Amino acid sequence: MTDNKTKIGILLPTRGLLLRGDQPPNLD
Repeated sequence: MTDNKTKIGILLPTRGLLLRGDQPPNLD
């Protein structure tokens, strides 16, 4: 269950960034 949540937490923002084509402001 924890692993699944971790994957979603990483995949969701990653896919959103890919779709937007922008870099994460948090990373900056």
